[in-house]
Amino acid sequence: MLDIFSYFIIPVYTILLARQDSLFDANLSIISSDIAHKDAFMLWAFMIVAFIYLVLSKVISNHKLRYKKLDNILIVVSCVLLLLSATTPFLPDIYPVKAELHVVFAFTSTVVLLLAFLLITWELRSLDKKQYNIFFILIIIIGLISFFLFIYFGMVTGFLEVFITITGTTMAKTLYERSKKVASCSVEAHL
Repeated sequence: MLDIFSYFIIPVYTILLARQDSLFDANLSIISSDIAHKDAFMLWAFMIVAFIYLVLSKVISNHKLRYKKLDNILIVVSCVLLLLSATTPFLPDIYPVKAELHVVFAFTSTVVLLLAFLLITWELRSLDKKQYNIFFILIIIIGLISFFLFIYFGMVTGFLEVFITITGTTMAKTLYERSKKVASCSVEAHL
């Protein structure tokens, strides 16, 4: 079931939602401000939050990580911020303060999630460099690409949001599969 969500439902839904407007001149916040797309945006946000929370929580619980409490806090904070951005309207002409809060919530959610991924993969890498080094490197690459896309376009675009969503869910799912495999091998080795 996780495969269907991470490799099909979330990527396709994200692309279809983002294609409601220009991928390079608009973003999901602008799309969500259209009442016709508000429910679709809310569903997207709840899907992402549920997926990220469940999958990364399982990754954390599969290992004895040094900063487990901080890992969980970062994931929860990221998810709460994404839900706050989804429920705070982006209508700058009508509600300028709420629109600014929406942007702050959405941007901060992504940064906090990237930090959570970075910390989790760094901790896993310190436990087993051979199994997790690639994840740590990929998170750094995803962060750098995201930063350069943000600088290049001068804003968070739909393309950047699609990139972050697809790479984030795929990374979370792949990391979960690897952590499950490594944890089961570790248990078998102790028996």
